[in-house]
Amino acid sequence: MEADLLMGPGTVGKRGDRPAAVYILMLADHASGFIFGIEVMSAEQGLAGMYASALNRIAGLLLKAELLPKRLLIQSGRLFELLKPFTQKLNIELLYADELPAIEEAADAMFEQMAGGR
Repeated sequence: MEADLLMGPGTVGKRGDRPAAVYILMLADHASGFIFGIEVMSAEQGLAGMYASALNRIAGLLLKAELLPKRLLIQSGRLFELLKPFTQKLNIELLYADELPAIEEAADAMFEQMAGGR
């Protein structure tokens, strides 16, 4: 499995307030490229809070998909450190990867679609 938290192409926030970046948490099968879950998140309450909630969101995506992967590939050092205790408790091998091809392909297609297919 691959997991990543990517900065999205837009912002959120109330009119007149400082906009917050949109982030997309994605969980995908490394071999097939199948996307098991996508969660849209924002850093309106700060990056630390958003990253802290990412652990619960990943756990929720795994529960919803009824999956317990043997291996989880992560590209973000911050996400890697956050998930380390979680994966150790569940006996999931956590590995750092230079590339996450399934997530990169899905994100490229999604961002292209959001931009109107350009």
